[in-house]
Amino acid sequence: MPKRSKDDLLEQLQEQLDFLRRSSAIFDTGYKSEAKRLANHVMILVHDGHKISSVLSQLGVRDQLKFIDTGAMREAVLELIRADLKERGLDPNTKMYHQSARLLCLASNHPKPKLFEPLHNSTLNDSKWLKFEDWWHQDVILDHDDRNLSRNKLTAYLRDQDGGAHIDPKLGGNYHRLTRGKAQNMKLSVNGKLLFDEGPILPTMRQIAFELLHSIITQLDIIKRA
Repeated sequence: MPKRSKDDLLEQLQEQLDFLRRSSAIFDTGYKSEAKRLANHVMILVHDGHKISSVLSQLGVRDQLKFIDTGAMREAVLELIRADLKERGLDPNTKMYHQSARLLCLASNHPKPKLFEPLHNSTLNDSKWLKFEDWWHQDVILDHDDRNLSRNKLTAYLRDQDGGAHIDPKLGGNYHRLTRGKAQNMKLSVNGKLLFDEGPILPTMRQIAFELLHSIITQLDIIKRA
């Protein structure tokens, strides 16, 4: 079977980047399920395994590039969450709430937030650039039992089990807990009023797609010269 040329692979790379842009734009209009399609394209770009080679690996650059980690806790979010937890007699410094919103922030209707939204490029100046393995396997969501989801696991669950490319009859335990189980929603009430009630999975996937798209575009000249 003939091997793809570099020009062909670069065309495939550009096509996948275009898919990320379009699905991200659709997500931002309110179609949150588009995050599942984002998961598929992220996996195509970076995931290797089971006789599958990602686009970046076929180009020979995946492990040479750096990937941006935009995770930065927003103090406004934490203060509201701490106050809510304290009011309910719970530990205001519980790890779940410190970690699960790592790639998210309050929606733009702050100070009366209704849901989380991706950070997008709002923290680029405070971000870190990581090697691929560190970025891909970095925990971005934890529930209260320390059952973590990395970028890799979250993306794989969405793509392989929950509709991105396949629908499994059963869902992985950690992912099930965060999407269908007791930990599915991140609820916040202030003075007895529910301000938002939305799980972190889909907006976190949107931010992972942003990070990958930004990382590749920033280093596109390096990829072309490789």
